[in-house]
Amino acid sequence: MFYYLPGVLLPRSATIGPATVLGEGTILGDDCIVSNSVIGRNCVIGKNVKIEGSYVWNNVVIHDDAQIRHAVICDGCIVKSGAVIGSGSVLSFSVSIGKFICFHIGCNFSMAKFSNKLPLFVRSFSYN
Repeated sequence: MFYYLPGVLLPRSATIGPATVLGEGTILGDDCIVSNSVIGRNCVIGKNVKIEGSYVWNNVVIHDDAQIRHAVICDGCIVKSGAVIGSGSVLSFSVSIGKFICFHIGCNFSMAKFSNKLPLFVRSFSYN
């Protein structure tokens, strides 16, 4: 069973699996497969996108043929066509990922500036 809020546009060809929540105003493209995931408000998900076991926050755009597995995509991110986001990956706020880019397991990307003055556990999440 899945749950969706008002204003969700869900085509008949989309497959929504169990334990899935679709936020208000989110639009899914044809032939999408979403399971065990939370999709935030006002997201646009393209055609033939696969999202499994992931958290996609608000105002995210995911273009056609992208794949996201067991990842966190923060507010305002853009994932271009054919990109693959692997298990354990985190895209921080407003990150844009290009076409056909593949992130392996556990990659973390941020728009934050790198600083050696930050504690090590914080520095590990910042890439320029």
